Amino acid sequence: MSGVVKRLFSRDIDAILNLERSVQSEIGDSESYVVSQRSYFSMCLPMGAIALGIYCDDALVAFALVSFPLGRGDNLGDDLGLPDDEIGRVAQIEKAVVHPNWRRMGMHSHLVDRIAKMAESMNYKHLVATVSPNNPASIKVALNARMWAEKFAFKYGGMPRFIFHRDLLCPSCEIGSDRIEVPLGDYQRVRDELDLGRRGIELCSAGTSILLAR
Repeated sequence: MSGVVKRLFSRDIDAILNLERSVQSEIGDSESYVVSQRSYFSMCLPMGAIALGIYCDDALVAFALVSFPLGRGDNLGDDLGLPDDEIGRVAQIEKAVVHPNWRRMGMHSHLVDRIAKMAESMNYKHLVATVSPNNPASIKVALNARMWAEKFAFKYGGMPRFIFHRDLLCPSCEIGSDRIEVPLGDYQRVRDELDLGRRGIELCSAGTSILLAR
């Protein structure tokens, strides 16, 4: 991977927002990626969230943001049914994007891997994230980071999202042999199967379906 990884602060918000706008403009789908308000970063960065960015030629070309929610509000651990004694041990990837001109260089995966190692070193147990079913590239990154799709919900005002999870203390949990392939666009069936205890472990059919196992 080329580029220099730096921690981002409030002074970098303009660069972050410009990158987000470039990504959403290229995607052309406001449900797959939502550009945050300036106030969101102004609030979360000084309050403990950590943003990592990759710079190439003095330009921010990729970034990821992780938060550490303490309670159940806005904590994906609540969606996963984590017990009270673990709900405060969640590292939650809120954002992870790469500029369209710098994709397929491993930047997204590198940032997620850095966050996982950082969270583990800080004694967090659970790494979680949401990903749109319309974004197979990001689904693949999550799966490659040994995160499994464990729930499907409508978040952020009704947008469809997989909830990915990795137990940082047990990253190689056993995957069962009972497996089925479900189209990514079949929201109801995906949700029902995940609620029955299956986990999404692999993309299939040229990235149009997901393999669910238990």
